[in-house]
Amino acid sequence: MLHILDRNRRIKDRPEKFQDTKEKFDIILTCEERCYDLVVANFEAMENTNEQPVHVINIDIVSTDDF
Repeated sequence: MLHILDRNRRIKDRPEKFQDTKEKFDIILTCEERCYDLVVANFEAMENTNEQPVHVINIDIVSTDDF
């Protein structure tokens, strides 16, 4: 995963919205529960024509200020 993130950091100007592309994804990672909910809601709302499964994984990032 770190290799993929490092590669993306070199080739992309900024994060991309999956809603703006027609590409298919196997995995989508989110870092906030609110973002996870928006991704899932987007998939529920859009018309799915290929029935390809996608894994949506949320990784909560805890701030050190919370400790």
